[in-house]
Amino acid sequence: MYTQLLDHLENIFNPMLSAFRPGQGCNTTLLKIAEDWKRALDEDNYLAAVLMDLSKAFDC
Repeated sequence: MYTQLLDHLENIFNPMLSAFRPGQGCNTTLLKIAEDWKRALDEDNYLAAVLMDLSKAFDC
């Protein structure tokens, strides 16, 4: 049942959501962001980023 549910959810989730997914993690997302930034700079496109640390929101 776990495998069937996981396969079903893989078709629903955005590919950029990599946390808590088998074979992916924060490094996957960071690499994708770095590649996108490099491509934008190489093509002389504008680049903007908003980075937020939400870890304190989970401190109880």
